[in-house]
Parts: sequence; C-alpha cells; structure tokens
Amino acid sequence: MRAIRSGNFFLLLSTLIIWCSPVYAQNYTVSFLGKTDLRKANSFYKKKNYEEAARLYSSHLATKDTPLKAKIALASSLKQLYRPEESENWYRKALASNNNELPSYCQLDFVEVLIMNGKISEANEQVKQYLIENPGDEKGAQLLKETSQYPSFYKDSLQYTVQPYFANSDFSDYAPVYFHNEIVFCSSRPSDGIIKHVEASNEQSLSHLFVSNSSNQSINKFNGLNHSSKHDGPVTFWSNYTKAIYCSNTDDAFENGKLTLLYSEFMADSKEWSKPVVLPFTDHQFSYGHPAFDETNNTLYFVSNIPQGLGGTDIYRAQWKDGHWDAPINVGASINTTGDEMYPFPSKEGMLYFSSNGHTGMGGLDIYASHTDSTGTYMTNLGHPVNSAFDDFSLVLSDASPTGLFSSNRTGNDDIFAVKIYRITLDLDISDQLNYKPLQKCIVKVSDQETGEVKYILNTDKNGHTSCTLIPGKNYSIKIYKNGYAMKSMEFVEYNREQAHVKKSIAITRTHQRYVKAKLQYQSILVRNCEVKLLDYSSDSIMTYQADSTGSFLCQINSDTTALLYFKKDNLYGYALFEKDEDARENSGITYMTIPMTDSIAIKTVNGRYQSTDSATVAHTKLYYRSRINRKVQTLVTDETGAFTASLDAPGIYDFYEKEDLSKTILTIDGSTASWIEIKKTE
Repeated sequence: MRAIRSGNFFLLLSTLIIWCSPVYAQNYTVSFLGKTDLRKANSFYKKKNYEEAARLYSSHLATKDTPLKAKIALASSLKQLYRPEESENWYRKALASNNNELPSYCQLDFVEVLIMNGKISEANEQVKQYLIENPGDEKGAQLLKETSQYPSFYKDSLQYTVQPYFANSDFSDYAPVYFHNEIVFCSSRPSDGIIKHVEASNEQSLSHLFVSNSSNQSINKFNGLNHSSKHDGPVTFWSNYTKAIYCSNTDDAFENGKLTLLYSEFMADSKEWSKPVVLPFTDHQFSYGHPAFDETNNTLYFVSNIPQGLGGTDIYRAQWKDGHWDAPINVGASINTTGDEMYPFPSKEGMLYFSSNGHTGMGGLDIYASHTDSTGTYMTNLGHPVNSAFDDFSLVLSDASPTGLFSSNRTGNDDIFAVKIYRITLDLDISDQLNYKPLQKCIVKVSDQETGEVKYILNTDKNGHTSCTLIPGKNYSIKIYKNGYAMKSMEFVEYNREQAHVKKSIAITRTHQRYVKAKLQYQSILVRNCEVKLLDYSSDSIMTYQADSTGSFLCQINSDTTALLYFKKDNLYGYALFEKDEDARENSGITYMTIPMTDSIAIKTVNGRYQSTDSATVAHTKLYYRSRINRKVQTLVTDETGAFTASLDAPGIYDFYEKEDLSKTILTIDGSTASWIEIKKTE
C-alpha cells in the first residue's frame, strides 16, 4: 500500500469507506454536477486520487491540447501510479508544446521517470541542466550523484537471483516475514464483506495480514492479529513465533489514520492471540510502524515520524530490559537521512538491512545493508537485481538457508520477490615455504579491492587454516602477515557463483630479523611500563607490546622493511624509525638504544591540494585523516584554491578520507617522507 510507504506514509488521512461494487460511482456527488472532466481531474489530483485523476485528464486531453498544466498533472499522476512509460510520453508532449522546456517544479520528476525507464544518460544530462539553473538544490544534487554512479550498482549482481513469489495478486502485496514454515505478509486484496476501506491515491483496500504456504500454494487471511477494520501490518515475530508486534490504526487514541505498535502473545491453552496492547513509548500524536525484533539483543527496531528525527521517517531502536522497554534511540545519521528510512531488518550476522530514498541509490526506495564496528558504521547498497529504479523495500532473510524475501513495485504494483543469495567460502591453508609446515597465528586481511574497505581480519589455527565468505564476481585483495615472514599479497575473484567452496594453499617466506633493545627515559628518569607499538610499513600490521618495570624493551624487527616503534606513557611520547636494512642477516645481533621521551609530540606540517578528477578546484571542503599507529583522527579544510595544510603528529602511515564516517580510504601517505599531498576527489 503506497500510502504507508511514500510521502506522509504513516498518515492514512485519505481512508474512505466505499461500497464494493461500483468502481467509480462513489466519486460522483452533487458537487461534481456540471463540472468538466478537467475540473474534476484537478480536484482528484489535489486529493491525491491519482487513478481517477489520470482517467479524467486522459479523457479531457483526448479532445483538447491545452493547458500545459493538465499534461504535466497527467504525467505526474501516471508517475505516482508507477506507469513510467506513459508518464514519460506525457512529459515529452508537455515539452513539445512548451518550446522543449518544462517548468522548474516538475523537471526532477521527469528525471526520475527517465531513471525508471532505464534512460540514465539522458536523466544525467537533464539533471545537470537543472542544476545550472538551480545550484544548491539538494534533490537535484542527489539525482546527479545517482545517475553518475549508476553502473556501480550492477557490479555485484552475480550474488543474487530474484523471482516473483507465488502469492502475488493484482493488489499490493508486501512486507513478508517468516512464520514457522509459512510466510505472513501484508496485502490490500479485498476482504470479505460489503464495505471495504481504501486508500484514495489508488483505490486499493487498506492492508491486512495474510499467510501463505509455498509447499501447497495456499493463501489465507491471518486472523490471529487482525484487530482493525482499517489497517494491520507489517508484523514481527519472535520467541518461537509466540510473541508479536505489529502496526495498526486500531487504537482509538491514534486518530486521523496514524499508526501505532501493538504487542500480542500466542496463548497455548486457548490457541489464540492475546488482546493487543499498545507499546508504552508510543505517542498518539505521531505514527509508528515497520517493527523488527532482534532476538539476539532483545531490541526492537521500528520507524517513526516523531519530531526528534532527521527527516521524514527515521529508524529507531528500543531494548527490552528488566521487564520493560527502554526509551527509543535514533539509530543515527550514518543510517537516517533527511529523506525516508524504513523497513529495518536485523540479521543474525549483525547486519541491519533497511530501505531508504535518502542515500545514493538506483531510484525510489533502495535496500541497504549496514554494519557497525569499533571504527564506525559502514553501509552498502545491495544493487541490481535486488534494487531497481522503483521502490524496493522490506527485505527479510531466512535463518535456514541463504535466501530471503523482499517487496518491490517494479512491475507497476507492490509484489513480493524471493531472492537467492550466492556466497563463496574461501578456505586458506598457509605454510612455511621451506618446510611446508602449517603456520598458525598468521594474520589474514581481506579487503575490497575497489574501495579498500577491510572485510575480514582473520587468524590461522594450529593447522594453518582459516576461511571467509566472499561475493562471486567481486575483486578482493588478500594480505597475509606473520612475524618473521615476508608479507604475502594476492588477488582473488571467482565468477562461477555455483562454486560454493574454493580452496587455496599458500606458502610464505621467512625474512631477515634484527633485534632492538631500548631503554626509555624522560629527562634521565626511567619511564616504566610504557606501551609500545611496532608498525611494519610493508604489511600495515601493528603489534602492541609493554616495556618492563626497568624501562627496558626488547623486540624483533623485520630487516626487509621500514618499521616504526612508537612509545606512549600518560602524556609522554617517543618514537624510533628503522629504515630497511639491505645488509641485515638473520640473527645478526641486537641494537641497543636509549629513547628520549618528551611531553610534546613532534609536529610535521605538510601542504597539499584537493582537486576533482578534471583538476578543478575543490574549495572550502572538509577532509579527514587518521594515523594508523595512534588512531588519532584530524580534520582539515581546503581554501578557495583547494589548498590545505596537514599536521602530522609523528612519522607513520596516514589514511585520508572524504567522509566523516571514515568508510573509504582515498589516499595513504608515509608521514616520514611526505613533502606534498595531492588528493583527487572520488565522487
């Protein structure tokens, strides 16, 4: 049901009570007598009854060629009804009748229709022209980004296959969830009875819950939680499907079509669901919906339009703790935007899937996957074929197999699709190159070769084995580290998605080692129990040690690469840089050093410039950079020429980023040798 997904999607203000039999009779009242089709169409258009508006505009324009606004309104109505080819046809007729120009207010709607019809290059040119006349328009900038990046949404398409679900109808079917060996979903297919409730924009019944079984192809009303004559669903189940939370506009306190969240339990004795109870944190002035319960963390995710949000609708979470619900928390700006975020789904693997029209996507609502670790929240657009130029939403995944279900209106109507997810398990066996002895405690870093994002950091077991799950057709960089061995780098890609397992045996070579024994002092006073970090430049690996109570420290350093020792104790700092030693031999002795500690960090100032790919200036833009050894994040701002100054705290490796979430490294420099920093804009 589109009213529960788009625009003010929680406000069911357009609910009408109508008779089932006449399709259009209910629209004609005394107030319409004597009015022309154009005036009737305008009235329906203002009320967002696009089905009737489109019919009447078409009737009027079949005999008359004016006015321009009628053609645009018809094109807009057809767009709202997800009939993009017809919509494009009328936008082009409006263009032809107006010196090949459209009014500013509908130019981006035309761009979106072109995207729906797969005409990405034309859409890109149209939005560029729009931005020349409307610089700074946020929606225009977003559409430019989407049309410019469109090919990237197809790069991982080998990992999915998509098929329509058997229970689809000519009505809206959406928001599926797993229920035992069946599927419970929302549908606007008519219920039994003389009177039905409909949404004015498309005259479809408001949604109720149905249950389907693919083994016998059965579809029935899910009566257990249908407590409303208006709207019920979506729903989430947990505790072996005996507990449920669903959204509905049943409760009298939630007036004017607003939705609330209801809780119910299945009672084993009576074989019935308990009387629903409104969740205590809801407020009748606002709407709440799209519940999804994370049983692992006892956390409910949901969507609301409460004023504390960042945009139209935001995703929130509330934890069930000590017998009550904690106050809901907004999941944050890394996920929520000024647009609409909805249909959250927390997976068993710790991913949060959701739909949004506020992030860069393929058009309409797209489905995204996000995960959070100690360094931040990272988000991925699932891309084609899960996402399309239309609304794609409400993904759920099966616990039993790599499959799932989601909803989309790519066919012109809300339908449910089954998705199969392909993954490849990569098994690695790592050994010594000389004696082929398995090597345990090797560090294996697996990164996305295109973005540089680290996907896994693994350790080999006593048999030298480790494994990870990868996406078919995607290019990965794999680096293997072990103290005393040279870093091994390799690339991996597998295009055959039916190849469930790939096994590789890798031998790594020993390196020449040298030993350093250091004594740490501050103004002739020993610095005891100091933290020590060793950064190997060739492998990017960082080892952490501790100086002893005498202020001394002994470690082994790879002679074949540059290495940095970094010392820190309270507000005291010190470091020692070791260059690659071509003449070193294994076990060549110990180097003794005294490291002077200081209460101030040595600062190195390096100038640079930030430019676009065509060398144009990128002025007044904030960039971020982080030291790999102390993880300190600093910011810089370019001037009107794109120039900037970076202050490097000490020798070491520094990563530069365009985004505050530090999700994608755009440049890496060696602080000890850098004298000028040249950065090219990636987007």
